[in-house]
Amino acid sequence: MLHSIYNYMNSFIRTFVYSLFLLPLLGMHGYAADAPDIDQSVVSMEDTIADQYNMSVSSNTASQNNFYIGISNNIFSGNATQDDLVSNWAGYFDTDQPKWSDTDASFGFTLGKYFNASSDIRHALEINYIDEFQAKFDLNPTQNRNLINNYYNVVSFDYNYLKKLTDNIEFIGAGGIGTMTMDGAQADIGQPATGDNAIFDSEDSIFMSFGAGLLINLDDDYDLKLLLKRYSDTETGLLTNNANRTDRHFGFEDTYVSSISLLYNF
Repeated sequence: MLHSIYNYMNSFIRTFVYSLFLLPLLGMHGYAADAPDIDQSVVSMEDTIADQYNMSVSSNTASQNNFYIGISNNIFSGNATQDDLVSNWAGYFDTDQPKWSDTDASFGFTLGKYFNASSDIRHALEINYIDEFQAKFDLNPTQNRNLINNYYNVVSFDYNYLKKLTDNIEFIGAGGIGTMTMDGAQADIGQPATGDNAIFDSEDSIFMSFGAGLLINLDDDYDLKLLLKRYSDTETGLLTNNANRTDRHFGFEDTYVSSISLLYNF
């Protein structure tokens, strides 16, 4: 309902403004009807302004709407870590503590605002939310045991620097700060989340991010955003487990998140 009202008001204002420009021209046109014929090779002011209204709009001005929302598909790729400070895991990993590489995907949402736009540069502030990533490692396949790291409720506040490359493509440089909730488990596959399978306590952790990508203008309303971000290494404090598992730190290292987003400008 609010969006329909906004569209109506936006259309009304544009029509009103255009009328302010065109009414004097219509008066000139009526006066010109009684005037002698003139050389048709001379372009009238009315035609010139009309042509201006029909000009195509570049990508920087296409999104004159300051706000945008979007949905994204995000791929997490990096090294998950569990550190219990006690056990020797050398038989499973290259280090004494669990660290393994894994990839997972999750959907997300974006809300942002453009500001300080010029002919070829503009800026944006945005908030991003990603539901959950999970990293698993088959600790002992013959005994159906694995390690699990959960990273969820990933929220980040980002600054984007946009530089025009072509009429429809802009380069993006991004940096920000975020927070996520982390926990994990050492589980027996297929068993209930009790005993050895109990999830550890969870903890919110802060991370930094930076990255780069492209913003592709599809039309006046929609953009396609491609972005690769590097997350700073982070780790929880020592989290407890009520079952017979050692207390552990959960974290990640050398992690990248690549995303493809469809943005709607309003």
